[in-house]
Amino acid sequence: MSSFLSKISDAIFHPTSGSGSGVVGVDFSSSAIKVVQIRRKDNHPVLQTYGELSLAPYVEKSVGESVSANPEILIDAFGDLLKEAKVTTESAGVAIPLSASLINIIDLPPGTNDRDLDEVIPGSP
Repeated sequence: MSSFLSKISDAIFHPTSGSGSGVVGVDFSSSAIKVVQIRRKDNHPVLQTYGELSLAPYVEKSVGESVSANPEILIDAFGDLLKEAKVTTESAGVAIPLSASLINIIDLPPGTNDRDLDEVIPGSP
């Protein structure tokens, strides 16, 4: 987890590109998708752009209603939101509803370190 947070922090405060394009945060909920893009300026985070898009109209429901959208609809809506909000960065942090995620608790053998993960967890980076 700290590695993930370090990457997000580095994208904001130590961008690899000279433009300081920052990072975008994405929140997928059951009724909308929200984005916020921040960048670094004088070692402080600065809001660059933000946006919110209701998912209901994509499935012919009223704005604000909770929907169960298929992946194709989410992709279309997300693309529309990125264009509308004029998001320019490719670095992102994403939040998804707990109900849409899969969480497994894995007990690792004592002394397991990052280098051993590929042996303990198949398919790990």
